[in-house]
Amino acid sequence: LVGSVLQSDVDIKVYASFAPLSCAATSGVLGSAGPNWIVYNFPGVDPNVLYPSALGDAIAGEDLVPDPQDPGDIASQFNGNLGQPGCLESFSWYYGLDGNTPPGAINFLNVVMHEIGHGLGFSGFLNKTSGALLAGLPDVYTRLAYDNVSNLRFTDAGMTNATRALAMRTPGRTVWDGAEVSAQSPLILDEA
Repeated sequence: LVGSVLQSDVDIKVYASFAPLSCAATSGVLGSAGPNWIVYNFPGVDPNVLYPSALGDAIAGEDLVPDPQDPGDIASQFNGNLGQPGCLESFSWYYGLDGNTPPGAINFLNVVMHEIGHGLGFSGFLNKTSGALLAGLPDVYTRLAYDNVSNLRFTDAGMTNATRALAMRTPGRTVWDGAEVSAQSPLILDEA
């Protein structure tokens, strides 16, 4: 599914497992995923910008973290306790591929696709509590995050860690400022 729309000549390796993720009777974590490796300063990219390895590999046209040290580009976990006592007790996973998720079930494929998106780079590497950039460097995703109050991108020189952190905690304050999103948003959003 994902492979049919991605443009990469390099295989993307995904490590996946079931694990007892944070959960209560009526709420819980369904899954989590992220890149195993972060790469930067390879040919064809802006200097000192962090990339998840799958995206970096696609841009570079080669595996930037080759075997044997590479356990995969993406690490993902899914809640193995779903439906058990104390963990979203009234739900179960639906493993079908037909999109006909029955009532009381959670579509596993939808969760997997969402989490793979994070592993491919739809997530930033900044500290969600302090607002600090990882190693003081921007990442490819965070470069396009914009604060509607300070009118700064998250990576602009005037943006502080505290302002980034506040923007992330305040609903509606952080938006995406990419050229493609800006071009497409009038087609789907009511500006009135």
